[in-house]
Amino acid sequence: MREHRKLKKRGEAIASASPRSREKKLQNTLLARREALVSGLLRELTRNVRRAAHLGLGLDLAEQAGVSVEEEIGLTTASQRTEMVHQIDRTLQRLKEGTHGVCEYCGDEISVGRLKAMPFAVRCTACQEQWEASAARSRNGAYQPLSEAS
Repeated sequence: MREHRKLKKRGEAIASASPRSREKKLQNTLLARREALVSGLLRELTRNVRRAAHLGLGLDLAEQAGVSVEEEIGLTTASQRTEMVHQIDRTLQRLKEGTHGVCEYCGDEISVGRLKAMPFAVRCTACQEQWEASAARSRNGAYQPLSEAS
């Protein structure tokens, strides 16, 4: 496990007046958000099960097409919500391990500004840019993995 270093901003150590309280506040926010997402997923699943039970009741082609579009949108939304729950779980685990705020690729600290904007960030800005460029290349058939910096 990498040693957890003090967060730095513009070369100066950030005052550690209440890092524990910041972590606790983030944890509470993440848990509340997770609960809201999971309950939304359960509501959507229940609604889809009820809708599916009614599908065989003689819908015409236009009605069936409308239902298919709604189902596709629902599946996409559910997939996005599920991914968000996974990101929350991963962030909660990193908080527990004391590695939240440390880039998984290079081991440098993730800037406080980035973490405020994206509490799920697991890469520093430089590594994120490399990761996105690699992902774009892979979509074009030229996958090149992100090299881990030392």
